[in-house]
Amino acid sequence: MFGPSSINWCELDYVNSEFIAEYWNTLTGLFLCASSIYASIKNNGYKSLYYSNILLFFVGIGTMMFHGTLIYIWQLLDEIPMMLIVIEYYRILTNDIFLTHFVRLKIIDYYTLYYSIPFIILSYYIHPQLQVILFQGSLMLCIILLLYTCYTINTNLNKIFYTRYPFNYVDKEAYVYYKTESDVELLPNYKKHKRRRTTKRTYNLDGNNHVIDTTNSFNEFKTYSKVKKHIRYHNYQGLFLLFFSLLIWNIDNHFCQHDIELHAIWHITTSIGMYSCNEIIRSFIILNKQLVQKQ
Repeated sequence: MFGPSSINWCELDYVNSEFIAEYWNTLTGLFLCASSIYASIKNNGYKSLYYSNILLFFVGIGTMMFHGTLIYIWQLLDEIPMMLIVIEYYRILTNDIFLTHFVRLKIIDYYTLYYSIPFIILSYYIHPQLQVILFQGSLMLCIILLLYTCYTINTNLNKIFYTRYPFNYVDKEAYVYYKTESDVELLPNYKKHKRRRTTKRTYNLDGNNHVIDTTNSFNEFKTYSKVKKHIRYHNYQGLFLLFFSLLIWNIDNHFCQHDIELHAIWHITTSIGMYSCNEIIRSFIILNKQLVQKQ
């Protein structure tokens, strides 16, 4: 456990400090801790994300200890919580919330992912390079599963919303009578008046005399639209940072140079990307509460 790490990064060792092996890689671990703290503040008491935020904080501490000492036990404190975060996000989406019940989704039991962790730890004693391969392969599998789950849920959000609040959506062949205190306007469908600002909305569907107050439905739609826009923003930001981080990570590994410490930049972009991921999961939890659990 206290042997040398199975990997040594491109940054020259003990150049900027006689006490810190990789100075810039160690210093930028603070961004991961800061990302964890800021995400915790933004979570607004959602207990499902409490564990993942603690894990991200430990990743930051592990990153600083790992790059500062290049000892295997601190490498594990960097790598294992990193993998546990992704598994935890996957567990929340597939086990804690019910959005996945409304979509066709092939789910792998998250316990199966946990079983790979002891093999990753012990593989170091077979060969250090084997440990690197197993960790990176397992982490990539977890990330792919998480991205697949997020993508499937995201592309089916409208379908879930239609199912949960069917009155918000009128058939294309139908007409909706929009009624206020002073006038009655014939509109072909919902979309043409969804942005109209009124305090109360009532409808009469296709000549039926029964009038329904849909004020709450419009409020639900506004909340849904706002959260979905938030998801879209962090989807774009998260995916950009993910691919950018992977790019500079691979450049640093294969074309080692010392003009710019790319692995340190990877720490910064990853910390922002993890915040985006946290916001996406938090948004799904909010929508789950609104669309599924609310009666």
